[in-house]
Order: sequence, then C-alpha cells, then structure tokens
Amino acid sequence: MQKFITYMQQLQELANTNQVNLREAFRKAGIQDSTYHRINTGEFNLRESTARTVWEYICEQKYKTIQKEL
Repeated sequence: MQKFITYMQQLQELANTNQVNLREAFRKAGIQDSTYHRINTGEFNLRESTARTVWEYICEQKYKTIQKEL
C-alpha cells in the first residue's frame, strides 16, 4: 500500500527543491500566518485551493528567478 502524501508535504517538498521558506511563501501568497501555524499543528486541514495558491506562488518565483538569470 502506498503512503498518502498530503498537500502540506507536497508544498514542503516543492519549497525545499526551490530553496524557498514555506512559511514565507504562505505569507507572500496572501495566506495568513495563523493559517500556516494551524495547519502545522494539525488544528486545520489545508484546502486544495489554499495549497494551489501557495504552489503557484512558489512556481512563479522560480520562473522569475530563471528569467533574471537569462
């Protein structure tokens, strides 16, 4: 049986790969800091729409970094 990978785990892996602080990515994506903490403590479940917002922010930052290097 394969292990289920949560949205938060996927975001953390993406953040690590792109050398981005996940907490900072949440903030800059417009997600409240308290939401990040509630998700980390297990008090809250991360919604797909919130995960997508942060995912898109991280990917956008990666794209901007690549553009600067060119």
